[in-house]
Amino acid sequence: MPLTHINSYLPTLNEFIAHWAQVNAALPSDLVVKTPDQTVTTRADFIALRETLKTQFQDLIGHLNEKETIRGGIRIDKTGILAHFNEFNALLDSYWVCTPYIRARAKAPSHRDGEVKFLTPMHYTYFLWGKLNTAPAPPGLTLPLVLSDGTTVEDFASEIASLRTAHVTEAAANQDAVLARGARDATLAKARAILIAYRKVVPARCAP
Repeated sequence: MPLTHINSYLPTLNEFIAHWAQVNAALPSDLVVKTPDQTVTTRADFIALRETLKTQFQDLIGHLNEKETIRGGIRIDKTGILAHFNEFNALLDSYWVCTPYIRARAKAPSHRDGEVKFLTPMHYTYFLWGKLNTAPAPPGLTLPLVLSDGTTVEDFASEIASLRTAHVTEAAANQDAVLARGARDATLAKARAILIAYRKVVPARCAP
């Protein structure tokens, strides 16, 4: 079986393992394969390599799933904090119109924005929220300012911190995936070199 794509490696290795057993049975001594880097591989070594590769495939899938799960959580967190951000700005526009506070109003980021670009206006809003809470209350509003769902400035700060932590966790998961892919690819290269060497040595050993 030829190597046609990434998912063809394990089935191909299985076929070579089975063929290797037949070759060993036909030869007076078990076949060993030497790759260009002078590494000697027996059938048992090759089986161990197959198991390592299988584990590495599973590890990489796990890290990729973890990364996507974290990203999904970030999208949910962004939706929640952005809703609070927009409600705060609506209250600012309603009760502090024609005051200096309006000039400090932050513009809404996009869900697609990265960590820094998204969180910067959230930080500005947090600081402004704190200043409004210590200023004279406008007519028709009681301070400290609390949003319709009960969110306070302290809650908003916790949302910012939680989102920042989620981004750190995402970065770590992404790095884990990169490292896992690198380890898998190194094993793939080693397996491919053994397969090439095997195809060359078997005709030579089995010619008689």
